[in-house]
Order: sequence, then C-alpha cells, then structure tokens
Amino acid sequence: MKYILLLITSLVFSSFCFSQNDTNTVIALQNKLELFQNNNQLDSILFYENKALSISTKINYKRGIAHALGSLGLVYKYKGDYSKALNYFFKSLADCEKLDNKLGVIINLGNIGTVYDAQGDMSKALGYYFKALKISESIDDKHTASIQYHNIANLYGNQAMFSKSEEYHFKALALDKSLNDKKGIATTLMDLGSLYSLNDSLRKSLNYYLEALSILEEIGKKGEIGTCLINISAGYTDLKQKKKAEEYLLKTFSLSKEIDDIEFKKSLEKVASQIYVEFDNYKEAFTHYENYIILRDSIFNEI
Repeated sequence: MKYILLLITSLVFSSFCFSQNDTNTVIALQNKLELFQNNNQLDSILFYENKALSISTKINYKRGIAHALGSLGLVYKYKGDYSKALNYFFKSLADCEKLDNKLGVIINLGNIGTVYDAQGDMSKALGYYFKALKISESIDDKHTASIQYHNIANLYGNQAMFSKSEEYHFKALALDKSLNDKKGIATTLMDLGSLYSLNDSLRKSLNYYLEALSILEEIGKKGEIGTCLINISAGYTDLKQKKKAEEYLLKTFSLSKEIDDIEFKKSLEKVASQIYVEFDNYKEAFTHYENYIILRDSIFNEI
C-alpha cells in the first residue's frame, strides 16, 4: 500500500489579517475538516477545503492557500482524478517553494510521486520520492523521511526488487519506532506483509498483517483497517483457508460502506473476485470482477 500524508489545511492566521468573524469561520472549518478526515468523507472535505481556499485567498494568506491547494490535490487523488490531483499538487508546490516552506515542499513532492506511481510511471514516481527524501534528511525530519522510505520501498517491491524493498521498509520501521508512531509502525508492518506475499513467504506475510491490524484497531484508522482486512483475506486464501478468508472478506465489505475511497473499493472488488475464483464460486467472482472493471475504468477515464 502506498503511504500518503493527508494534508488537511492548517488555518492559523495572524490576528491582524482578518476580523473576529473570519477567525471564527476558520476555526469552525478546521474542526469540520478534522471530523470529515477521520470519517473518510471526501465530498465533505472537498466542500470545506474550497471554503478554506476562498477565505485564504480573500485575506491573501499565502500559506493557507498553499495548504488548501495541497489538500484539494489529495482529495482528487483519492477520488481517482489524477489530472486534477497533479494540477493542485504542482500549484501548491510552487507556492510552498516561494514561501520557503520546506515541509510543504516535501509533502507535495511525495504526493506527486504517489500519483505517478498510481499511473504506472515508476521512473517519475521514484524521482519525486527521492527529491522529497533528500529535503527531509537535510532538515532532519524523521517523520517525512519515513513516509518516503515507505513509498520507495513499495515501488521497489512492485518492481520485484525484493532486497531493495526490504532495505527501505526496515529503514522506515526503525524511524517509526524511534518516533513511537503507531500508524507508521502499522503501515510498515502491512508493507512488509505485502512484500513477503510477493516473495511467497505466505505465513510470514499473514503474521505481519495480523500484527498491523491489532495496532490499527487500537488507533481506529478505518481506511488502513480496510486495506489490512483485504490483505488478510487474500492471505488466508493463499493458504487455502476458505472460512477465514471469507470471514475477513465480509468484514471488509461491511467496513467499505464507511470509506469514501475509490482506489480502496477497486482493490476490494478485484481481490474479492480472485478469492471466489480460488474457491470455485464463479458467479460471485464474475460479479465482483465486473464491479472492479467499472471502478477501474472510472479512474482511468479521468486521466
């Protein structure tokens, strides 16, 4: 899974820039954004981010504009509209560079990399990941460095470069543990699960996923829990444990109703189709494969 830092607008303005009414509006928007982020309600985030962008533009708060643009890019990325996502990310990147906002530059470079990664342009994706990593290391920002280690490791894994992928996963895990970042630790464990699955170390892979799930349930991250459940179901399928595979698959579909992420739903339909083929339920397999094709085409029609 690709690790993407969600950039929700931080609207903390100097008091001389706006009236008390503006302040109250911004605080209310920020609170709503945090609520909707936690519940993966992308349309609601989009609505309030556009409001935040409008207010930031009105009072000429350049940092707020840059943050809002980056957040809008991420929402469109999750919606599968890669063209719009790149447009917003590049605008945000340019603004952050003008402001000498290194954290903003790192976030946008990494997010641009994830879009190219999703589109299959591995060379461009890797270039942006390493650009982001170089700046993270130059300012000793362990958190953003860990994010780029995750992304680089996953890209190498997808290219079947096992040893390189493993190297960067363990670099990420070391940083996550030093920061006591439970979400980061869980993400690395999932990534290692995916890597060992590709390398046919099936039981080892499943153990990493189950360990990650325990942490994710503790911190309540629905999107990541959904991804982990998909992979656990697939893992039990590989081990020919039908009952366990179906148990986790049904849990995933139940949770999917609460997750507004087209990439997640696309992956779920594809895995469900593969699982039902393995267990000779071709009717269910065909239904889920049709759903996967519909979601896949809806994404690439936006490119």
